Amino acid sequence: MNHAVRIHQYGGPELLVWDEVAIGEPGPGEVRLRQSAVGLNYIDTYHRSGLYQVANLPAVLGVEGAGVVEMVGPEVTLFKPGDRVAYAGPLGAYAEARLIAADRLVHLPDWLEETRAAGLMLQGMTAECVRGGADRRFADRGQPHFCAERGRRGASGVGGACDHRGGRSSPVTECRPPNSAKPGF
Repeated sequence: MNHAVRIHQYGGPELLVWDEVAIGEPGPGEVRLRQSAVGLNYIDTYHRSGLYQVANLPAVLGVEGAGVVEMVGPEVTLFKPGDRVAYAGPLGAYAEARLIAADRLVHLPDWLEETRAAGLMLQGMTAECVRGGADRRFADRGQPHFCAERGRRGASGVGGACDHRGGRSSPVTECRPPNSAKPGF
């Protein structure tokens, strides 16, 4: 049986409950993801408190995570069991495993650990917005891609999206299509 952290009513952290939850088979366009790590974000407290109300209670909180694809549903062509992936949104990250739309996932490059990727997606999107907008180099080809800001850490948390492999840092964005060893620019 799968477990998830859920809320059954709005309020403080004492209302988080470790529940057994059933996960079905993936439907068309979905994958079943075994999560290795999930991101903890301030917006999660807004959902928990009811400031940002969720569609239905009980609800599994959390909006970003990373893990390994266990199973793919019909019409999923860009992912297969065993692929390492990450995502941001929708709700449901605080779970051992989950169903998620395949179009929400990005492949992880070999150099990026799942534990880092789980907390990188929202920060990376924020960094990209601050930088001037989403990168569309691969969107017209229908390929998901991974973008990671590299640079100096900042106090806002966006610096967590920086990659400091081997102590190096560079203020560039790396965008790679799946199975590519080279940046896409």
